[in-house]
Amino acid sequence: MDNKFPPELHFKPNGLFYRIVSSCMVAVAASPAIFLKNNPMKFEPKQTIELSSKFYEGASVYPYQIYTNALEGYISPIHFKNSLCMMLANLAYESAKAQKLDTSSPKWELLRHIRHASSHNNQFNFRNREPTHPVYWRDLFIDHNLKGVNNPLYGKDCFGNFMEMAELLWLLKDIDDNLQSESNYEIITS
Repeated sequence: MDNKFPPELHFKPNGLFYRIVSSCMVAVAASPAIFLKNNPMKFEPKQTIELSSKFYEGASVYPYQIYTNALEGYISPIHFKNSLCMMLANLAYESAKAQKLDTSSPKWELLRHIRHASSHNNQFNFRNREPTHPVYWRDLFIDHNLKGVNNPLYGKDCFGNFMEMAELLWLLKDIDDNLQSESNYEIITS
C-alpha cells in the first residue's frame, strides 16, 4: 500500500462528501462509548435516547443494551467499522450519481465496485461482463480483464480484506478534491 497519506484528513465543508463523512466520523468518535469495557459514558440500564418519529411516540434506543451486546460479542468493532464503511460507500456513490457527474474515471469505477460490494454484504459480486473498465486508484486495483467469477476478488470481502476505512476516506477525499479543482459541479441539496 502507498503509505504516503498525510497524517490528517480534512474535507472541505462545501464538498460533495463533507456531511456524510462528518456523520461517519461522529460514529467513529463515539464508538469507544460502546466498545470500551469500563462503560466510559456510564450508561444506565433504563437510559434511553429518543428517536424522531412521525407516527410513534416513545421511539428510542437503549445505549446500555447496545453496550452489553458489544461486551458479549454480538457487536464487534470490526463489524461496526465494516458496516460504517458499507453505509458510507453506498451513500457517497449515490450522492455522486445524483449530481450527474462524470463517473468514467478509474477511481470512480473503483467507488462503483466498492459500493456494489457494500450492497452485497461486503462481498465483491461481479456480473459476467464485470468489471468492464480499468479500475484503480493509488495502490488499489481490480483486474478488469478477469470477468465475473473468474475475478480473484469475486466473493471476497471488500472492507477488512481489499481495503480499510482509511482508504475509503482518502478515495472520497481525492474524488472530492478533483471535483472542486474542476469547479464544474454544484451540490444539489434538498
